[in-house]
Amino acid sequence: MKKNVFFFTWEWVYNLKNEISRWKNSFIQKYWSQGIYIFRHGEIDFSQMRDALLWWGFFAQKSLIVAYGIPKDLTYWKEAYTSSEIEDFLKKNIEHIPSDNILILVSYKPDKRTSGYKFFSKQATLKQFSPLKTPALLQLIHEKSHWKLSSSDITYLLEIVWTDAWNIVQECKKLIAYADFHSKEKISREDIDHIVVRHTQHDNFKILDTILTDPQNTLLSLQKAQDQWTNIFELMWLLLRWLKLLIGIADHLEQWITSSKDIASSLKAHPFAVKKHLSKSVQLTKKSNEIKKLFSYFLEVDRKIKTGQLPAESHRVLLKKAISEM
Repeated sequence: MKKNVFFFTWEWVYNLKNEISRWKNSFIQKYWSQGIYIFRHGEIDFSQMRDALLWWGFFAQKSLIVAYGIPKDLTYWKEAYTSSEIEDFLKKNIEHIPSDNILILVSYKPDKRTSGYKFFSKQATLKQFSPLKTPALLQLIHEKSHWKLSSSDITYLLEIVWTDAWNIVQECKKLIAYADFHSKEKISREDIDHIVVRHTQHDNFKILDTILTDPQNTLLSLQKAQDQWTNIFELMWLLLRWLKLLIGIADHLEQWITSSKDIASSLKAHPFAVKKHLSKSVQLTKKSNEIKKLFSYFLEVDRKIKTGQLPAESHRVLLKKAISEM
């Protein structure tokens, strides 16, 4: 393993970007900024990259080189082909990179099937940026809102923004700017509703969430929101994903596994989402068989729509029919 080569990965961009900023700031404090070279997705010139890695280090005390999109990054698949030549070069010359040069490879969503991912996972120091847990997200909101939110409103903001730390920080910045402009010492829930952009996934999950407790209310909510769903496949994907999560939680409850942390780890879901559904554990257990039938039903509907056996427009009628029978 090459000690001066690092591989940063995972889709939780906020944490990853903060770590890179920390490295850059630390480097500048010690060696100034002349030795920092950033190569972004689709902008990596092979000759410049080669020179930065193997030669420029001779003219500076240290070099910090950050290369995005290596190994192949599925987030930027259109630019992925530009990194193949550099990937091959790095594989052959990784042992020749001078110790004075620090190389950080950044791939938000790497293709784990590729030889590049397998190679750099072993030959570089791998650092994966996993999702922040709920307590950390709540603390993040508390800090980024400059302590202007009550505990209940912090939880409310997390519910409507969802679990993406980057979105959370941006929405907090908007709230602080609004509060400063109006000389407000505290931010109210009304301010949140007025300023914050709700996460689409949250709104859709909120609609589906009432299936367990109030199917008729779900139908009314769907009627109001149906114009937002212009992509049938997006709706079906959301519905199937949500039902699959409920089934997974119900199966764990049947085994007397009730810890949201353990269930989230097993299902590879966010603890915050699992904890919300566990609050309805009684209804979830009672309706477990109905949820499984609904999942099988819509899995078949999805297959028929994609294969042309059913018209795409039929999803609304079938969805209402299935929910009304819950």
